[in-house]
Amino acid sequence: MSDLAETRRVNLNAFCLRHGWISPKNPEVGSPQELVTRAGRTSSFWSDRLRGAKTIGAELAREIEEKLGLPKYSLDGDDETSDFVPVGRLNVEVGAGPGRLVTIVEEVGKLHFRRDFLRSAGVSGTNAAIVEVVGTSMEPTIRDGAVLLINRADKEPRAGHIYAFSWDGEMLVKRFMKKDGVWIATSDNPDKEENPDSLLDGSAHSVVQGRAIWMGAKL
Repeated sequence: MSDLAETRRVNLNAFCLRHGWISPKNPEVGSPQELVTRAGRTSSFWSDRLRGAKTIGAELAREIEEKLGLPKYSLDGDDETSDFVPVGRLNVEVGAGPGRLVTIVEEVGKLHFRRDFLRSAGVSGTNAAIVEVVGTSMEPTIRDGAVLLINRADKEPRAGHIYAFSWDGEMLVKRFMKKDGVWIATSDNPDKEENPDSLLDGSAHSVVQGRAIWMGAKL
């Protein structure tokens, strides 16, 4: 399923659940019968699209928006009324340890976040991005293999916050601290022999790629 088709499916389900149109078989999925009543077709037609067995194309999305009284393109996440926002997952890995060479950054997929969560975190869908962490230097705060949500618009270093930044040809994630007027990228891992701090001198502003604001990891 394409990223846009998945965005439409997520937002259609969210709209249904918000209005109490809930499938009797699955409380996390919208009611196909309610959509039959309001938009025609058959229950199986809507069930396939609500579950993701079949996609919601552009023409159908515009038809759904019109029949449900939604603003045009709201199912695509391009309207403030949509509940979920797609956030690009970038192919770059950030090292919590040895680091990873910085390569061409491009999207390799998307994760969906609630719009109200992004707002509470102070980031827009445009400025948000997902990157993967490799290494243990930020444990126990950030685990090896976790994904980070970063705010690419927040590049002003502040002491105590965690940033993704480029350094010596690598992309890293560290906590920024300031000592005697000098910025230091520190690891949360207490083993400083394996995870030494890095002096950023006056380069901190220019190397920051974004501030980490959320982590997702396996239990």
